[in-house]
Formats: sequence, structure tokens, C-alpha cells
Amino acid sequence: MRIRLAAAAILAIALAACNRNPGPSAIPSVPSSSVLPTPSESIVAEPAGSLGIMTCHDSFTSLSPLTLQQVTTLQDAGRDLDATIEHCRSVSEWKTGAQAVLPTIDLSDTETFLRGRCAVNPELTGTALCQSLGS
Repeated sequence: MRIRLAAAAILAIALAACNRNPGPSAIPSVPSSSVLPTPSESIVAEPAGSLGIMTCHDSFTSLSPLTLQQVTTLQDAGRDLDATIEHCRSVSEWKTGAQAVLPTIDLSDTETFLRGRCAVNPELTGTALCQSLGS
């Protein structure tokens, strides 16, 4: 009789514990689409704490050091700099960002380079920088 009473007590405690802990269904789920980038989003890493807002300067400083080492002219960089075009509002802002991370690069033909990138990458045509160039 004591064994049945003990078993009943344990079962009652277990059921009570289950009712207090609603389990994983009580944890709000986050839609996976809010975590995954869309195809048009930049692949440049965003600085920690940026809340998804990347500045022109951030886009340059987030470039891979390996990429930066391989760039000797703007033409060498090509599409590696497309993400920076997305985040800069003007040619002067873009040049300032480029000079900060690529101090030895010749920027005398910047507008031609930027127009070319805006022309070959349809994802850039709606950016503020490309629109300022009339692309």
C-alpha cells in the first residue's frame, strides 16, 4: 500500500511540474526569413552593435584584409567594392572611405570607376551614389 501511495505522489508531482513548465511551445518563434539575408543584401560583415545600419566608412573598414592587400588599382577591386557603393551617398564620401583603407590607391579616375560599377551591377542602380552619378 505504501508503494502505491509513493508512486501516486511521485506521479502527482511530475504532472504538476509539467503543468508549470509549458515547454518549448511557449518560446516565441522567430521566422527564419528575418535571419537570412536576401539576395540583394550586402555580404560585407556589419560591425557589432550596428543594428543593421552600415555607414560608408563601416563598409570600407569591413572589407576583408586579404581583399585590401590584393587591390592596387580601382580596376583590381571591381565587384569587391560594390558593397561600399551601396552604403555611400556621394562620390566624395566614397573617396574618403577608400582613402582610409586604401591609402596608396590612385583615386583620380574614381567617377569613371563608379559609373562603370553602377552600369554593370543592376543591384546598384537604385543606390544614392549611382543616382548621384546619373547611372
